[in-house]
Amino acid sequence: MNRRQFLQSAAAIAGGALLADAAFEARSLTVTRHDVASPTLPPELDGLRIAHLTDLHLPCAAADRAAEVVEAEGVDLAVITGDTISRREELELVTPYVARVRGRFGTLAVRGNNDHWSKLSVSKLAGAFAAGGATLLENAHAVVQYNGARLQVIGLDDPATGHPDVNAALRGSDATLPTIWLMHTPGFIDRIVPNPPSLPKALLVLAGHTHGGQIRGPGCTPVVPRGSGRFRQGFYDAALGRVYISRGIGTSVVPLRFLCPPELPIFTLRRRAA
Repeated sequence: MNRRQFLQSAAAIAGGALLADAAFEARSLTVTRHDVASPTLPPELDGLRIAHLTDLHLPCAAADRAAEVVEAEGVDLAVITGDTISRREELELVTPYVARVRGRFGTLAVRGNNDHWSKLSVSKLAGAFAAGGATLLENAHAVVQYNGARLQVIGLDDPATGHPDVNAALRGSDATLPTIWLMHTPGFIDRIVPNPPSLPKALLVLAGHTHGGQIRGPGCTPVVPRGSGRFRQGFYDAALGRVYISRGIGTSVVPLRFLCPPELPIFTLRRRAA
């Protein structure tokens, strides 16, 4: 073997190893745990745990692992922030999956851009969620009862491909309740400016869509989908409140992840200073 052949063989082996590692990483799962602290949180809500699932892109091996974790944890509230499926023929996967990841006191979801691209009507997707014990929030809000106290959840249609309507979502809501906001595409968050007392400031805003970049390099800025705005992954501050962007669980375009493993964040509400 001459030098050129050796270098070509070495490059092929290295490339194959990277692809194998990226494929393995896409099937793995990282569980991250975070306290969400607020001195005004009702003491009855202290300790409430929320599992955040996003970008499932069913069927997905990492999503199966996430379901096992949620089942074992027995979380109080499960939220799904969009891109549950990508094609209409995958609708049959929604009900059995949602039934596995239900929270003890509620399971709430919103639509993402891929849910829109599946060309399924809102009623069909909402029916599949309902059959699994979950509620699809389409510019609407819900109240979760826990330990004698109430937690309000506001869910918006996907800002990238749908029609988010903050006014419709807030209609009949209670600005005095601790509130969590759900949406898929996070860039829209910076367009929502609280206007007390009509718009409740968020205890937490949860979104996905970015996949954290999905394919990353050491020290590089990842490429993220349109509509991500300034958000990539992790915690951010916004006028609406504290924001968390999950890397998501499934994959898009290519079934690979590199330096960006699937993520299942679990949040615990705490009554204390942030």
